[in-house]
Amino acid sequence: TVVIAFDEHQDFSEEIVAIEIMASHLATTVIRTKMTEALQTVGGIDIAGASEDEILQEIADNARKLLNVPVALIWGYEARDPSLQVVACSGEMQREDIDGFRLKTEAEPVKSFLHRQDPLFVEDLGKEICYLDKASVDEIGWHSSLSMPLKVGGHPIGIIDVYTYRDWGVTPVHKALLKVLANQAASALENAELYRRQVAEFTALTRLYQISSKLRTSLDSKDVLETITASLQEMFNLTTCTIGLLDESEQSLDFVAHRGLEGPTTRRVEDLPRHLWQVVGVAKRRLFLEDITNHPGLVGQLERQDLKSFAVLPLQGKESFLGILTMGSTRCLKLDESDWDLITALTNQAAVAIENAQFYQEIHQARKALDDSLKILTHQLRAAPGFVTNTMSTLLAGKLGDLNDK
Repeated sequence: TVVIAFDEHQDFSEEIVAIEIMASHLATTVIRTKMTEALQTVGGIDIAGASEDEILQEIADNARKLLNVPVALIWGYEARDPSLQVVACSGEMQREDIDGFRLKTEAEPVKSFLHRQDPLFVEDLGKEICYLDKASVDEIGWHSSLSMPLKVGGHPIGIIDVYTYRDWGVTPVHKALLKVLANQAASALENAELYRRQVAEFTALTRLYQISSKLRTSLDSKDVLETITASLQEMFNLTTCTIGLLDESEQSLDFVAHRGLEGPTTRRVEDLPRHLWQVVGVAKRRLFLEDITNHPGLVGQLERQDLKSFAVLPLQGKESFLGILTMGSTRCLKLDESDWDLITALTNQAAVAIENAQFYQEIHQARKALDDSLKILTHQLRAAPGFVTNTMSTLLAGKLGDLNDK
């Protein structure tokens, strides 16, 4: 605010215009100063050495201090789940107080807000429509909020918002500052996501190399299959992961590798859900149920009743169907094509391990049969000369009578 006092009444219209221009310049200077301060503060972080959490926490702290509010939050997408969760919190609240908060991106208020181009100011959260759950707002006691979507390439990837417990007079300066901080947070989240992808790809390649090494060095298929199920469980945060092999009669599945289950199990093929076996066992295609609760008939036939997502893939050998690989999760699994490529590669390696073990067993049995045949033949060959020698000695001794000239 610019206040000028005059000691007499007169027309100051020209001066007022000049004062308005000066006030506008002053406001612009304030905005630039605040923006520069925000950029320099975050710019002071060693991005290469700082973690995603440290960068986002610094941005949240800046938002709270520069906007002079008690609470600032940054929301980001939870991996493989279509919801937003708090990834940074600054102010009077503790992180554990809001860890359970989720914003479902498919909900209309959230979806509508994420397509905004400018900050949204809600003066009274108790009365106005907002993307936050009203019960949560009432419980915490927030009164006003200023929020901005975080976008990269036009696509929303999160939200930054600040809250007060009282009335708040928001100005263009506040909104401009929040835009700057939103751009910083969006860049940090994008870089973190790229880093996560690189780590995931590196981990996947490492796992594939380890399993390939086991295939070359181990003749124990169970060891390889256990490594595959453990790798899948770790990479995709699975609750269960199993590999079941068909027995010789092809009437039952023996689950030789299992994660998330109490012990090995055997299931008769006729007891499996008919649709599941038609897709996987007959058509040799994968079956993925993103939300298994939509298939209540299947839920009751699973070992774990608390699964949310469930997938079954065929183990196909070069000449025969070997069995199935299953994956289960108590949360909703979101798998893209690159994920399925990796899962398929591991499934193929499992099939190779099984066939290698079968070939080794066949070779071992054939070699054992050959060894047994050689032992019998050797015994017979050793016994034949002795029999001939003894017979000739008996004949020459005349024990069987006189020998004629022939």
